[in-house]
Amino acid sequence: QVLSDSKGRIYANAYKGHLLQLSKDGDTWTFTETAKCPDRMETKYYTHFFFDNDDNIYICNNLESILVFSPSGKTFIGEVKLKDGLLSLVDLGDDILISNYSGLFQVSKSDLSYSQILDDKNILAQQIYSTLIDDKNNWWLSTNNGIIKFDKEKMQLHNFKLSDGLQALEYNMSSKHIDSKGRFLFGGINGLNTFYPDSIALSDKQAIVSINEILVNDTDPIFYKEDLDLSYENNTISINFSGIDYSDLESVKTQYILEGYDKKWLISSSKDVLARYANLPTGSYLFKMKSTNSDGIWSDNIKSIALNVLPPFWETWWFRLLSVIIISIIAFTIVWAYLRRQLEKKNIQLKEQQLRLDKQEALQAERNRIAAEMHDDLGGGLTTIKFVSQSAMRNADSDIAKGRLQKIVNQSNELVTNMSEIIWAMNSKFDTLESSVAYMRRYATTFLTDHQITFEISVDGDLQDIPLSSTERRNLLLVLKEALNNIVKHAEADLVKIDMRYDKPNLSIVIKDNGIGIGSDNLIGNGLANMKDRTKALDGFISIDKIDNGTAVSIKIKIN
Repeated sequence: QVLSDSKGRIYANAYKGHLLQLSKDGDTWTFTETAKCPDRMETKYYTHFFFDNDDNIYICNNLESILVFSPSGKTFIGEVKLKDGLLSLVDLGDDILISNYSGLFQVSKSDLSYSQILDDKNILAQQIYSTLIDDKNNWWLSTNNGIIKFDKEKMQLHNFKLSDGLQALEYNMSSKHIDSKGRFLFGGINGLNTFYPDSIALSDKQAIVSINEILVNDTDPIFYKEDLDLSYENNTISINFSGIDYSDLESVKTQYILEGYDKKWLISSSKDVLARYANLPTGSYLFKMKSTNSDGIWSDNIKSIALNVLPPFWETWWFRLLSVIIISIIAFTIVWAYLRRQLEKKNIQLKEQQLRLDKQEALQAERNRIAAEMHDDLGGGLTTIKFVSQSAMRNADSDIAKGRLQKIVNQSNELVTNMSEIIWAMNSKFDTLESSVAYMRRYATTFLTDHQITFEISVDGDLQDIPLSSTERRNLLLVLKEALNNIVKHAEADLVKIDMRYDKPNLSIVIKDNGIGIGSDNLIGNGLANMKDRTKALDGFISIDKIDNGTAVSIKIKIN
């Protein structure tokens, strides 16, 4: 390689790391060794070298690094440790732009650090960038795959191909030139391409999209329509389409998106695309397609297909509405039938209750009638017998007659008393706890007074409106009578205390005397057993205990 610097000095590279300067004395050319690789820098060949605006020389060191040489100081000032060396160079002021086999690099003059502009993420990476020209707005690079125009402001590139008029896709190393008219020249394997960079304009032609085939479930072809309905069973769709620009079909690129499914546009580097979507959920989608023209300009015309994946019938609104209606009717029928049965059951219960009430009222009326008749008929007859017997006893002549008449009077009195108790028990108007306690209090007062025994009776609690059946009243009275009879017959007591207390729902009665107390001889007979049986019938309990001065009878029943 032979180049001249800004001062007209001519340099050439030589075998095994030598850089020579050429000078002419008359008709004789002289070669003087200018730069030889120092021992500290490993080298084999100087393959290429270029000047920057300061006339520093950047030498490609056998495609392993770049050596920087200063002719004015006749010394190496540094090394750019960039693999694949140097194929072309442009001075940018503070930096230089270098192209090589691996891409495009920007190198700082101050510390010789570098960064890659076109790296492995660019679509033109790993190309050989043979030459490089800077036209202020763009960089132009000849490569082994056409000529590239790189927009420095937009950081976008465009690759010109054979369809744009190139002599070939492959260009020669260092084969570039800008003539006096500003025309660019690039040399390739089949000749030379020349052009004015300002006159190169990209095509504004709109590419079109052509749909080649639409398949459902990969087997069933269907005709293209802008609105397609798919059943829930046929929800896999494949769309084959192509971008078309007949000026250069191979340069066309495409992209597509299924709105409602894809999150972004999917780009294909080919003009032919097969977009497949398997098992699409029910819903509405919009499939969009567009392509570039041969110059890579995206078309404004977007082709679209509306896809509607229909739900199964059990997910449709009308089926759900019908299901709600049917379920509501069934639920209403069940509830209605249940309420009807409950109402019928309630009516039966009310009828049964009314029958019981009627029966109870009839029974109470019958009890009241019997009680009234017993009081009027039997009571009157017994009283008459009593009075006649007393009158006859007063007129009797012998003691025997008087004794017999006295028995008739006593028996009549006892019958009147017993009948009075029966009438009281049968009369329904006395079926309350308050009436029962009052009657027992009156009976105890009369009984103890007749037997000349001092007594104390106390009653505590709200007794009003507490129902008590005739059987319960009579059992309770008989237990009290038996307890008082035992005191009179066996206790030899002269003081009796009776405490009646109602603490809802329990009625307690405590009868204490100051007699001789209960003993084994007192337990003979049926009195105590009857008291326990009647208390048990009242769903209660009774205890008979000997205390310090006498006996205590405790009765407790639960009034429901």
